[in-house]
Amino acid sequence: MYDRKKIIINHLRAYKSRNKKVILFLNELFEEALERLEINNKSVKYNILEIYARNKILETVLKQKQLNYLIYKTVSSSKLNLNKHKPIVHDRKLSSLKKKNFDFCISIFPLTSNSDLLNTLESTHRVLSDGGRFLFLFHSLDSCINLKSLFYNFSDFKTENSFLPCFDILSLGNYANSIGYKNVVVDKSKYFIINDNVNEIWKFIRDLGESNYLLNRNKNNISRSNYNSLSESIKTLFGKNGKIINEISITFLIGTKKS
Repeated sequence: MYDRKKIIINHLRAYKSRNKKVILFLNELFEEALERLEINNKSVKYNILEIYARNKILETVLKQKQLNYLIYKTVSSSKLNLNKHKPIVHDRKLSSLKKKNFDFCISIFPLTSNSDLLNTLESTHRVLSDGGRFLFLFHSLDSCINLKSLFYNFSDFKTENSFLPCFDILSLGNYANSIGYKNVVVDKSKYFIINDNVNEIWKFIRDLGESNYLLNRNKNNISRSNYNSLSESIKTLFGKNGKIINEISITFLIGTKKS
């Protein structure tokens, strides 16, 4: 379903990016993740696993909060050396990690199909300590929905291959419950990304590491005239006081391993 080479390219781009808007956005996501997981006790040393990491922003947030922690990361490629030790290249079973070793598992935009999500939830359940909690963040079904709809009007792409798939809230909750997690919560937050021009929107997506990595993704090029028309429509519909405002909706999936 996914193009492995494109995933690695995306994550390497995100790893190297110094895009201030992306850094600020990810800081806010991680801060909300820590708040939802209630990681705030400075007298406790937390063992944390970040799944499919693509940068060191989580450590930055943990340090800012003066928390005591030991962090491990799985990555999509050994080229992303985000650990002090040998990179842990991700596999669905998290086979190189010890059982019941982590207090928290966090992943922003994990790479998941339906079967991948179930496998990731199962492997996360194995490496979490009893009473440990996980939090995964996904793009919501309605994230950038107006921008997507506008894009379709200026292209002949097939809808199902134009953008990465999203999970609905009910399915996410059912998946987590089926593994045996308790206190499962699925919730959403909205973020507004403010840009000066249309090109910044595409750069934000690329630097976030979220450009389309579907194996059968649409690769048609939009014509210059259509792109110019699209840009003008975006400015008209999403512009305010000379800025372009795009709404991103994020779904949080949280669960606790039974003690």
